[in-house]
Amino acid sequence: EARYYSIVIFLAALIFHIYVRYRFTQTLSFKKFSILFAVIAFILFNFFPPTVSVFLVALFLYESSQFFKHRDFWLFIKNNLPLFFSLILIMPLFLYFPLLKLERLYTATYHLTFFSFIKKISTVYTYLITYENFILVLLIKVFLVFLNRKIKAVPHQIDTQTDKQIDLQKFTYKYDQLYKLSMFLMLFLVVYTLVICRVPVIFIPQRYYILLQPISKLILLIDLYILVHILKRMDFGILRRFQPFPFSAVFSAMVIAIFAIQGLGSSKIIADRVFEMFHQYKGPVDFAVEYIQKTFDNPEEIVIATNYEEGSYMYYLGSKVIIGFTRNNFKEDLKMSPDIAIFRRAYIDTKSQMDLIEFLAPSAKYETIQLPVFDTMVNNMPELNNNSSIYIPRHFFKTVLPTETDLPLEILQRKKSE
Repeated sequence: EARYYSIVIFLAALIFHIYVRYRFTQTLSFKKFSILFAVIAFILFNFFPPTVSVFLVALFLYESSQFFKHRDFWLFIKNNLPLFFSLILIMPLFLYFPLLKLERLYTATYHLTFFSFIKKISTVYTYLITYENFILVLLIKVFLVFLNRKIKAVPHQIDTQTDKQIDLQKFTYKYDQLYKLSMFLMLFLVVYTLVICRVPVIFIPQRYYILLQPISKLILLIDLYILVHILKRMDFGILRRFQPFPFSAVFSAMVIAIFAIQGLGSSKIIADRVFEMFHQYKGPVDFAVEYIQKTFDNPEEIVIATNYEEGSYMYYLGSKVIIGFTRNNFKEDLKMSPDIAIFRRAYIDTKSQMDLIEFLAPSAKYETIQLPVFDTMVNNMPELNNNSSIYIPRHFFKTVLPTETDLPLEILQRKKSE
């Protein structure tokens, strides 16, 4: 589940590619688009179902908007048929896996409310604003919409390159499809946010909405391209009668200011990245694996009980690992007495590690070993956020030492007399 996102981005890119060729450039036939969309959507559903839901909703809404604009009913039906074909392929999987039932159960278990939904939306847009220049994306989008309306209101302008009168609507026709594509991408971004924030999780990991990263950049590039090519051929003297020049000046100043602020905000991350490249990062699992390797001559012969990241101990030590995050063999695991117990604080649901170990091995005696590293929620991950809670995972650029509030990793080691 944590490694699917690169494939999701690739498959989503394929859907965008065929939809653009079919709907905007008219270089792909209806038959080929229908087959390709249904097949890719089916594959994508097997990796991350919410993304397929987003495509179905976004495409339907876009086609609906075009229907209300042009009133072509049969074209509306035709363009939505591929969505119907994909649903036919997906429906058996949707019915086999009780997704809606699971969604209700998780929502009830985690006590998710409308406030939780709004908070997750805030998380997504905070990330986009902080790291993806989303304020600039919105600013340029608003200016482009404003300019597009002014062009429609003024039928003719002067071409500053030829000093000849030109029909702006005819001139901008070749950019019209790009403008529509940009608006579709913005619609997709909004729909994606609303759908993905309905996923029943306590907090929304960045891998869930990482697809918005290239989408927001694509919107920005398309809008800038259109804006530059239109403005450079328009006479600002004529445009002054509806005051675009002061607006343009303010707009340019705001763009420069946003870039400057964004650059200052990113400078620390860049510095941290450079530091990370030349210094080894060590998390709780790294320290635990090193300690066990030094303490036991044959770590593959010991039993380790842990409640998180159990796969790392299996891979690096070859040890028998019990309990685990899902506890799917809990009854069988209770029959064993572990040599080492590592219970990460973020996933403990009782008072202390000793409570857990007494439950697992009541006749054995253990000593507590503290390792010089902060017991983070995960060993490390790409998540970028400034939340200091151990219950919100984030990326660490350097080894985090324990403090009074950031408690150290504790290992329970079975005493040698046992």
